[in-house]
Amino acid sequence: MSWPHQDDGTVDWETVFEDEDTGLTKFAERARTTAALARCAHIIVQSLFIRDEDPPFRDAYNAAIDELVETDDPDDNQNRDKILKLIHEIKLNRIERAGVYIENGGADGDERRLPEDTPLKPLDTLKDR
Repeated sequence: MSWPHQDDGTVDWETVFEDEDTGLTKFAERARTTAALARCAHIIVQSLFIRDEDPPFRDAYNAAIDELVETDDPDDNQNRDKILKLIHEIKLNRIERAGVYIENGGADGDERRLPEDTPLKPLDTLKDR
């Protein structure tokens, strides 16, 4: 899969998540149930965390998503909102990490993970579950 890029060589995460036709967030928002939204979130996690060292990150996200679905009350949109917020926080984290990468002299379309990267930071939004 080829992601859209910005002039500095980093992935254009805003477009990846928010494009009206193909954006990951827009795709997820169309889910009619929390379970369907959770499946969308799993797909997003699987699509973004593809490096060899990413299985622990995927596992952590998928476990958090599954926990929200297991405790979901069909009459309550709270867990749906939490999953959407998590997706939003993943986007913001990707944008932040791309900026840090550029600040540290990286570019040329190769967004290698820097030691200070925190791929699990978006999970912090779920701590007050």
